[in-house]
Amino acid sequence: FDNIRAAIDWALVSHDHAAATSLIVAGAAQLFVPTTPLDPAEFIGLINRLLDVVEDPATRSLLLTARGWHAWSLGDFALARASGEEALTPAREVGDPFLLLTALAFSTFSLTDEMQWRQRLEEARTLAAAQPSPLLARFVEAIMDGKHYPRADAARLAREVPARLSTFSGPYNFHIMDLATLYSAALVVGDLPLARQATDQNSDFYQSVGLEPTSWQHDHLPG
Repeated sequence: FDNIRAAIDWALVSHDHAAATSLIVAGAAQLFVPTTPLDPAEFIGLINRLLDVVEDPATRSLLLTARGWHAWSLGDFALARASGEEALTPAREVGDPFLLLTALAFSTFSLTDEMQWRQRLEEARTLAAAQPSPLLARFVEAIMDGKHYPRADAARLAREVPARLSTFSGPYNFHIMDLATLYSAALVVGDLPLARQATDQNSDFYQSVGLEPTSWQHDHLPG
C-alpha cells in the first residue's frame, strides 16, 4: 500500500492523470485482497483531488465508481449514492457495461423513489445478463441497496443464496457479496434470524483474514 500511495502522489504531482487513475482503480480492487492494509478514506481524498482536474468521461466514470467502492466499504452510503449518480452520465457516454451497472448499483443507496430503484435494478440486471460472466448478476444483487426488493425476489434470494454459499468456490469477494444479498433479502421478508446469520458469517469471514467486517453488518437489527 505504501508503494501505491507513493506512486499516486508522484502521478498527481507530475499531472499524469491517467497513471494516477489506474493506480486508484487498482487500489479500489484491493478492497477484495485481504492481505492489503487499505485506508478507503485516504483513497477517497486522492480521488477527489483527481476529480477536480480530470474532464475525460471515461476517466471520470472510473474514478467515481472507485469512490463508490470505497464509500460503500466505509458505510458512507450517501457518498456511494452520490458517486453512482454522478458516474451515470459519463458511464453511459463511454458505453462500458461494467462501469454503468456499477454506477446504477451505487446510485440506489438511500434512494426513496421505489419505481426509480426498480428501473435501475432492471437496467443493471439486463446489462449483467448480456455479459459472459454469470457472476455479474450476483454482483448486481449484492451491491444494489436491497430495501426495495420486491418481496417475491427477496423470498427467492433468501432460498437460493444459502445453497450457493454452501457450494461456492469462486473468488472470495463474491462470497461476501452473497452474504450482503442474503442480509438484504432476509430483512425484506422479515427473517431476522437469517439476517443475523448473514452478518455473523460475514464477521467470521473477515476476522479469519484479519480485517474489520464490512459496514452493512452494522445496520440496525432488532434485538
